[in-house]
Amino acid sequence: TPATRPWPPFHQDRARITVNVALSDDSQHGGGRLLGLFADGVVRFDRAAGDATVHFSRVVHGVSRMEHGTRYALIVFLGEEPPVR
Repeated sequence: TPATRPWPPFHQDRARITVNVALSDDSQHGGGRLLGLFADGVVRFDRAAGDATVHFSRVVHGVSRMEHGTRYALIVFLGEEPPVR
């Protein structure tokens, strides 16, 4: 929510693979969009409830600032962190 965690910063996860399942539609809240940082710039992933985004955990990613509502997601980490980052 905007009050509890308004802007999860860009980061890398500490696993081999990250699975991020949207438990709420992006249309149910303002902001809170999943963002990925790639060679061509920042990519916004628009998702419906039940959509899953799977990526290598070393991909830099974050969430845009929450404006209103509550965003729910299920995050699953798979495998061990690669030895070299």
